[in-house]
Amino acid sequence: MAWSPEQISNARVIIQVGRQLGASQRDITIALMAGFVESGLRNLNYGDRDSIGMFQQRNAWGSHADRLDPVKSTRMFFLGGSQGQRGLLDFKNRGAWGLGQAAQKVQVSEFPDRYDQWKDESEQLLSELGGVKALPGEQLPADDPGIPALPAATDPLAEPEAPAAAITAAGLESPTPSGVDASGAESATAPGAESADTMPDFTQLPDLDETMFLPPSTGGAGGVAGSFEGMFPNRGPVGGARQRLVDVAKASLGVDYVWGGNDLQNGVDCSGFVQQVYKQFGVNLPRISAAQARSGKRVGMGELQAGDLVAWDNSSRNNGADHIAIYIGNNQIIEAPRPGLSVRIRTLDDNEGGAWGVRLNI
Repeated sequence: MAWSPEQISNARVIIQVGRQLGASQRDITIALMAGFVESGLRNLNYGDRDSIGMFQQRNAWGSHADRLDPVKSTRMFFLGGSQGQRGLLDFKNRGAWGLGQAAQKVQVSEFPDRYDQWKDESEQLLSELGGVKALPGEQLPADDPGIPALPAATDPLAEPEAPAAAITAAGLESPTPSGVDASGAESATAPGAESADTMPDFTQLPDLDETMFLPPSTGGAGGVAGSFEGMFPNRGPVGGARQRLVDVAKASLGVDYVWGGNDLQNGVDCSGFVQQVYKQFGVNLPRISAAQARSGKRVGMGELQAGDLVAWDNSSRNNGADHIAIYIGNNQIIEAPRPGLSVRIRTLDDNEGGAWGVRLNI
């Protein structure tokens, strides 16, 4: 796997800081796994609520500047936060836990099972960069006073001329959920009967109270909030609020359709998916697709921009939109289509009957 220069640099910092603090290879692997899940080993200046940085640490962990400093945020991961949050090295029995379990003890994430998915990549990266030696122009932390100097780098990837070919790719491959091809696309189907609001047994379902759809809290008090964006890091640089929103939406590819669901890990319906993605950017949408479609400026299908909504009115039983999705650019949408399918990307048909665009302020 090819890594971006930013990922290489941040991984070297994690390895160097870990060794300076006396962390084992296993401890450093855990830190890399956490960095992959939370940020894709990128130093993000945004995240869920007040989470920022490589480890998506919240305000309680330290100052804004410290959490955006790769060295200081890594030290906090190993040693703990400014208000008593425990770091990895505080857990003396961590060797008895699985790697992902140990990462979860520090991160206190709503999604504890994500960390183990990055074990192989983290071990590979540690093996390739074990020499730590920086590339030309790359900054690594100086050794702490009183800590023995590291042995001379012997890994061939540490030599300036060797790693260039390994860093040519612009980003990190995102895991591809089952049923989705390498581009993330699936075969297109008309959305009409896929809508949560037009399910055949709609009239047999109980009336739904919108308070049922309040999202669960993410992370414990003073903990590290789970970053939806960090679940599956995407290829390429992230630029602008609209592109970041698309990246967050793609993090839920493969999540099951669940009627009434609004959990981006365990299940969503069409409007629950849209509501929770936009919520990450401070946009509080109504819960139902018809109301969401009335929350912004109506635009033509030929005017769509990434981050816009696409709404459909295909049912005579409802007044307004009965299905809704997020436009991601290149004539594609990401949607939670219907029971039996999962969140997917599909290409819009040339003639999407009853569809229109909705532009929100993001």
